[in-house]
Amino acid sequence: MKTTKSTDEEFRVAFDYLRTVNKTELQPVAEACGCSKRHIQGILSEKERKGASRACADGISKFFKLNYEDFIDLGRWIISGRNPEGWPRPFHFLNPDFSRISLPDPPDFIPVRKASIKLTDDGYLVYKGGVEDIYHFKAKWLSNLCLQPNIAVLFEVDGASMEPTLKDKDSVLVDTSDDLDFHSDSIYAIKLSKTVTFKRLRRMISGEVEVIADNPDKARYPNEVVVDLKSIMVIGEVVWRGGAI
Repeated sequence: MKTTKSTDEEFRVAFDYLRTVNKTELQPVAEACGCSKRHIQGILSEKERKGASRACADGISKFFKLNYEDFIDLGRWIISGRNPEGWPRPFHFLNPDFSRISLPDPPDFIPVRKASIKLTDDGYLVYKGGVEDIYHFKAKWLSNLCLQPNIAVLFEVDGASMEPTLKDKDSVLVDTSDDLDFHSDSIYAIKLSKTVTFKRLRRMISGEVEVIADNPDKARYPNEVVVDLKSIMVIGEVVWRGGAI
């Protein structure tokens, strides 16, 4: 099955960016996805405009630790003129080997980036760009939390809705796994309009989900009941907090 013409260019742009920023040779990519090097060159050629078969496209995507849909999304992001370093999944494409770190024998410390609680107009996470927004955690400690480096994201709490559990300006570490299991009564990062907020989610006997603010002042911070988890845009589960005493 061929990719569509509308996605060929998006795929080519993403592929070209990824291999350039990571200084990746074409031969290893070809071997990993079962395509010839000549075919890979044709995909990258603006002159030939050769579209990748879906099987080959999936293989190339997998080589960079992404899926095909992520590749297309990155290509659209770049074509639209936006800075690729602001793309929502920066760890994967800035250094594919970063997500392949073996936790049983890792480096002593692993970098985790901080994200803003303000989302883009499209609802994407925005990662802060400064060196001061990269925090380092012991690899063994992250492993004990069952966190892979590429799915750990830091946020700063804004507001008092979750006090006394989470205080204003606390830092929280969030597990953003795609296959995250739901734990009733745990605290989650969820999308609310164009911001990220933190709430306790509790599954009720009826199947509905209660969205809870821990702050006892319910006049200012009322709880809410939604039909089910599908009604909530969950970013991930809060697994750690840090802050001033």
